[in-house]
Amino acid sequence: LWALTDDAEWRTLLDRQLQAFAGAVPQLSLHGATLARAVDWAVQPITRITVSGPRGDGPACAMHLLALQTYRPRKVVVREIAEQPAAVVCVGTTCSLPVATAAALADLLR
Repeated sequence: LWALTDDAEWRTLLDRQLQAFAGAVPQLSLHGATLARAVDWAVQPITRITVSGPRGDGPACAMHLLALQTYRPRKVVVREIAEQPAAVVCVGTTCSLPVATAAALADLLR
């Protein structure tokens, strides 16, 4: 939830959970992979793709579908309602300028 909301409270809870299980990795067996993914999300930069625009078909819908269909590790896609279509890609604390077409978004995601 921290990656979706940017809420510091969720990040604190994530860190607390990781600390609680940090010494138990050898005992987790198959479930250790889930812990490893949680650690990966906690320490590596997250790719956040925010797509805004009107509801229904159009450029915003096309960009939203493209964002959902494109693989990026630690990717979060957020859809917001706005008058004009735009998409912004942030990796960690670095963000792109807004783009208004699916083709331009595809270039950013390469």
